[in-house]
Amino acid sequence: MFSLEGRRAPGIYLVAWVLAILGLGLLLVGLLSAGQSNAGAAAALLSGSGALDVAFLAFCGYQSLARADRHPDAYRGPAPLLVFGALFFLQLLVAAALIAGGLPDPTVNPAAAMVSLLVTGLLYAALVWVAVVRTGALTWHDMGWPTRGIAPGRLAADALGAVVAIVPTYLFSIVVAAILATAMRVTPSSALPEPRTWAEVVPVAVAAILVAPVGEELFFRGFALTAWARDIGAWSALIRTTVFFALVHILNVTADSAAQGLQLALIAFATILPVAYVLGWLFLRRGIVASIAGHMTFNAIGVAALVATSQIR
Repeated sequence: MFSLEGRRAPGIYLVAWVLAILGLGLLLVGLLSAGQSNAGAAAALLSGSGALDVAFLAFCGYQSLARADRHPDAYRGPAPLLVFGALFFLQLLVAAALIAGGLPDPTVNPAAAMVSLLVTGLLYAALVWVAVVRTGALTWHDMGWPTRGIAPGRLAADALGAVVAIVPTYLFSIVVAAILATAMRVTPSSALPEPRTWAEVVPVAVAAILVAPVGEELFFRGFALTAWARDIGAWSALIRTTVFFALVHILNVTADSAAQGLQLALIAFATILPVAYVLGWLFLRRGIVASIAGHMTFNAIGVAALVATSQIR
C-alpha cells in the first residue's frame, strides 16, 4: 500500500501520505488540547485541516495520473470520496476565515446560513471543475448538464415529474423520522436556523430552496453518481451514492451529549436515505434538472414546515 515502486507519480503519492499523517496528528493535538489552550488548539486544528486538504488534493492529482490509461468508457478521475475529503477540509478553512472576518454563526443567523451555503456550493463547483472537468475525466455534459441545447418542454416535464415523485417521498421520510423520534424520545432539530421575522424567511428560503440543491446535486448526483456508474454500474452506484449522501448529512447534527448525537444521527440518516434514493433515481431516469427540481421541492416543503412552526414576529 505504501510502496513507491512502479507508481506513475511517486513524489505526489509520498507527499500526500506525509501530509495526511501530519494533518491527522495536528488534529489529534488540537482536540486533546482544546480544554487547555483555545488559541493553541485552534492553531493545531486549522493547521491540521490545511495539511489534510492539501493531502486530499494531492491524492486526487495522483489518482488522475494513475488512472489515465483506463479504458475511455471507464472513469479516469479521482474517486468521489477523495474529492469530498478535499472539499470538507477546504470548507472548514473557509468557514473559519469567514467567522474570523465577522460572519455570524450560520446555525442561528439566516443571512449567514445563506452565505455559508452559497460558499459551499461554489466550492462544490470549483473542486469538480479542477479535479474532474479540467483533467478530462468527465465533461459537464457527461454529468447531466444540458450543455448541448435546451428544450424547455423537456425541462418542464422533468421538473414536474420530480415534484410528483418527491412529495410522497417527503411524507414517507417524515413518518419514519416521527416514528424513530418517538421511539428514542428525542426531538430532531432543523439543520437551518429558525427565522424570527418575515425578513429572515427570505435568506432561509434562498439558501435551502435555491442554493443548496444546485451545489449538492452537482456533486452527489452529477459527479459522484456518474463517476461510480462508469465503474460499478448505474444501480450499484445509485445505492452507494444514496448511502454516501445520507452519511454526509449526519455532519449537520448537533447534540448536547454523545448518546443524543447518536440518536439524532440515526434519525437524520433514516430521514435522508429515501429522498437520496429518489433523487438518484430521478437523475438516472431524467437527468440533473429533475434531481435539482426534486431536491428544491423537498427543501421547499421543509422550509414551509419550519416557517409554519416558527414564532415569527
